[in-house]
Amino acid sequence: MYRRRRNQFKIDKAYEMRHNPTPAEARMWEIIKSQVIPNFPKHIFYRQAVEYGYILDFYCPTLRLGLEIDGGVHDDQRRYDRQRDSNLARWGIQVLRVRNEVVFNNPQILANQLCKTIQEKMMPWYKKIFRFLR
Repeated sequence: MYRRRRNQFKIDKAYEMRHNPTPAEARMWEIIKSQVIPNFPKHIFYRQAVEYGYILDFYCPTLRLGLEIDGGVHDDQRRYDRQRDSNLARWGIQVLRVRNEVVFNNPQILANQLCKTIQEKMMPWYKKIFRFLR
């Protein structure tokens, strides 16, 4: 069985980032706590989680769902972000990317979209197949 080794540098960096969030990350955490977690109490989100060598802004291990809040810095590193998402997808982690502007301007729409994604991920595999056959 493959055993993930955690890089102490990444763990320390994630700890620092967790205690000094960007305004968009702080707002997203409020949205998750107030509107997402009450609807799905079995699915816990962690802030700045280290998974497979990458730091995810928010991560739900039961759903294998990562949430990244993209600010201006991500405009210059699109290629890296695509590679990162591809690597995480190989491990079965779906990454949703959200722009800072969406977090501040459309929080209700964002919360609804996140709840919809969670419901889809909770759906049994056979219902997903039959949904496309109708």
